[in-house]
Amino acid sequence: MKIPLTYKNVIQGKKNKAAGKMFENLISQTCTWYLQQGLAKIEKQAEPMRPLRALSNGQFIACYESKAGVDYKGTLKGGRAVVFEAKHTETDVFRREVVKEWQLEYLVEHKNLGAECFVLLSYGLHSFYRIPVVDWYFMKEKFGRVSLREEHVRDYKLRFDGRHILFLEGLLNG
Repeated sequence: MKIPLTYKNVIQGKKNKAAGKMFENLISQTCTWYLQQGLAKIEKQAEPMRPLRALSNGQFIACYESKAGVDYKGTLKGGRAVVFEAKHTETDVFRREVVKEWQLEYLVEHKNLGAECFVLLSYGLHSFYRIPVVDWYFMKEKFGRVSLREEHVRDYKLRFDGRHILFLEGLLNG
């Protein structure tokens, strides 16, 4: 029996959402570890929303009031800011537009003020990469394309110790 395309899309969407949540949990676990080590305080940014109507059991209907900026913001030991967007894919490619133009502008503005800014990528929850915002912004010039496969970003690969994505390695001492 062939599953109609709409069901496939729903199933794939649920898988993608679950994997994205797992990626977010790995980042949060790493942020907690960095804080415990006294190296950084980084927090997930909530989407600004306004409740419209209460339902039950703490649930409500709400609407977004404005754009949040990017996914994570914080401070590194020594006082430098860190700002980044996190993206996960179950495919083998990231297109430049997965980071919205307003998010990219937000990252660039913070970079211009001295913050460490990057896009944190997860390919299938097995490989992780930190792409500096300048390289993401100038993706076409840097990589000769506007989509990235793992082979294009090997130089940006992060260590993963099985519990923590070491996304601040190389940023903490300089």
